[in-house]
Amino acid sequence: MTASEQTKTAIVFPGMGPSGFSEVGRFLTLDPFARKRLAEADDALGYSVFDRLRTSEDDYSEATQVAFLVNSMASADRAEQEHGLVPDLCVGPSFGQKAAAAYVRSLPFPEVVRLTAELARCEHAYFTEEYQDAV
Repeated sequence: MTASEQTKTAIVFPGMGPSGFSEVGRFLTLDPFARKRLAEADDALGYSVFDRLRTSEDDYSEATQVAFLVNSMASADRAEQEHGLVPDLCVGPSFGQKAAAAYVRSLPFPEVVRLTAELARCEHAYFTEEYQDAV
């Protein structure tokens, strides 16, 4: 078999769509991989992401974005540990670039969590304070 005939494996982290507590709360609670990543996110931010997610009414709130990142990483952790995933490639369009950066260790996961939260705060401030005409 030549190199061009070999099967390659990729992991693709998705872009984020609207999601709230009802869609992700159960996964965060029941999945052991998600619980582990959630604890790391809580430590990085100094607050309970789960509690903030539960009270959030915004599909793209800081807590929602961090929870999406947590769930993306937890899914990759499961694929590695339970299915032996060893990808040759890793991509992450749009929001998925955050999980991809953590997955390939360009940045440590806690740092990606902090940057995700800070960017969400900046976006919220911009669209509530600066850019009010079209939104």
